Amino acid sequence: MGKYEMVALVILIITIGAVYIATRSQGNGQTGNTMKKQDQRISDIEERLKVVESIVTSDGYDLKQKFKNLDN
Repeated sequence: MGKYEMVALVILIITIGAVYIATRSQGNGQTGNTMKKQDQRISDIEERLKVVESIVTSDGYDLKQKFKNLDN
């Protein structure tokens, strides 16, 4: 499995988990404030995932090359 497939899989798993947690807790009679906090946490996680995805999928991201550059 390549690094891009691994990143996509991790993003998919985290997103599914976040959606599961959000939908599971909706039926528990939580207050609107608690739901807003959860929505904010999910939004924060999505933003962080976007940053990680942009770093990993950028043209300049090649860990092997970076290690080679350190040796020179």
